[in-house]
Amino acid sequence: MKVFLVSFLIVIASIANSQNYVALDTTSWEKTEALKSKYEAEFKRFNKDISQEYSGKLKKEILRLLEGSQDEILKLFTDGDLLFDNDFNTFLNTSLDTIVAQNPELKKDYTLLLSKSPSPNAYSIGYNVVMVNMGLFKYLDNSYQLRSVIMHELAHDIQKHSLNNIIAKAKRNLSDDSKKTLQDIKDARYNKGGLAFKRMKKLLISQSKKNQEEELEADSIGYILYNNTKWPKQAFANAFLRLKQLENSPNYVLDSTIYRRLFDLKEQPFNAKWLKKEDFSAYNYNHYKEKISEDSIASHPELDIRIAKIKSYMPKNQDSTVVKPSDGFLKLQYNAVFQQVANLFDLKEYGASLYSCMTLLHNHPKDHYLLKYVGLNFMEIYKAQKSYTLNRHVEKLNPTEQGDSYNLFLNFIWNLRLSEMKKIADYYTESYP
Repeated sequence: MKVFLVSFLIVIASIANSQNYVALDTTSWEKTEALKSKYEAEFKRFNKDISQEYSGKLKKEILRLLEGSQDEILKLFTDGDLLFDNDFNTFLNTSLDTIVAQNPELKKDYTLLLSKSPSPNAYSIGYNVVMVNMGLFKYLDNSYQLRSVIMHELAHDIQKHSLNNIIAKAKRNLSDDSKKTLQDIKDARYNKGGLAFKRMKKLLISQSKKNQEEELEADSIGYILYNNTKWPKQAFANAFLRLKQLENSPNYVLDSTIYRRLFDLKEQPFNAKWLKKEDFSAYNYNHYKEKISEDSIASHPELDIRIAKIKSYMPKNQDSTVVKPSDGFLKLQYNAVFQQVANLFDLKEYGASLYSCMTLLHNHPKDHYLLKYVGLNFMEIYKAQKSYTLNRHVEKLNPTEQGDSYNLFLNFIWNLRLSEMKKIADYYTESYP
């Protein structure tokens, strides 16, 4: 999982003066199991309707693809990805109530679920459900921007983009053209890999164009939904402007002095070799260049294009007053910033959780919650290294995609010996239980 570690950090001092953050009580297996049971039943009903609408090979192929996507959704309810907290869920539910009240044509059985993911994103999973990542609360400026993103995702659901894509894929898989192409690849005596790659590239580019059209359609319908509310009009465009800013934000630079401050222990003095960087200068990365342009297979149009299109829908003389976040939204932002540490730990992203810990410890050096998670993460990192599974929980070095600060952090982790990891883990788990 990629973690969004940007230079932007909320000014937390203006929100809370307490020395120690208190983690949210987010565990609710009862709610998770109830949701899982609810959607298992919903999927059965849905698939039964599909069986009545389609027949033959097409029905079988659609059901095969549907069941695959439904299994992925059900995993959300078993992998601990969902988060339950009264303040966050109250915000989402009251926002949804207002959206539905101001748009009576909408269904009243929509559900907004909260994910632990730090990515500033939301997505429609179909079945009248929109998943909202906690990362959106961290990075967007106010509640209206966040609701704008939600309405964009509701528009995807209204248009049944997810289902339509599955049906289109099923038809494509069964088409004569597809069958002939696959047979040609099978019959070819030479370059089967090249022919398969050419077919994949064609499919990716074709699907990309379709996805981009759907994004623009969701922007348009989402703005119509938003325009029916009494909320500040400019916030809808500003939500996408904010996401554009995040695209261009530099990686957060961790002050390297924190390594000595945190890991110079009485039982184990700091070792400068822990920060030794691997020399990548001799590597020729031209051998590993992608053969398909990222632009050609992007699922979303450039944000500049989308923002310009959205602004064309808006009144020319709109109010340009800056919308300040409410105290309630600032509290949610504060919780989202600190809770990310625990969320990433729950998702078994121990490297990312530790890095988030260290960025926050720079300004909150005595926070008990953060120091506790240094120990918890190091204990899991130690266990993973001992069982040769560390690469599942801590990213490997990739200097072409990671900033210098994050590369230094990864060097530090991978340079540690097993016994050194254990001493750091023991010190922090014993000192901050």
